[in-house]
Amino acid sequence: MEPIRISHRKPTVSEFLELRKAVGWFVPTAESTERALRNTLFAACIEHNGSCIGSGRVVGDGALVFYIQDVIVRPQFQRQGCGKLIMDALMNFIHKSAAPTAYIGLFSARGLEPWYSKYGFVERPQKHLGPGMAFFKQ
Repeated sequence: MEPIRISHRKPTVSEFLELRKAVGWFVPTAESTERALRNTLFAACIEHNGSCIGSGRVVGDGALVFYIQDVIVRPQFQRQGCGKLIMDALMNFIHKSAAPTAYIGLFSARGLEPWYSKYGFVERPQKHLGPGMAFFKQ
């Protein structure tokens, strides 16, 4: 069996859509996915036996604002260190690219807040930051 390895690349459109489907997330169109991946600042994929089994992306302006997006690992490979490999790669890119005082954000899946806190992320609201908010175009 081939070991799990990380690759600093963007997933293909089909890999990205298959990963989202595997974890039960909304599956966007191929066209919007292609545009999103093209505009990604940095991405990492986890590969096993020639297949992409996980990925994550960094989006933003490349200097002051970064968002960690779409950290996905196929269910059968979760809790085996794949997410850590992805996050370590994404955070390494951010630490090298971000200007001092840059904002790095993410939206955590419910229950994963303690996991992301290991990377320095804090929950909102708190003393200095109000609640996070989101808007989804219909």
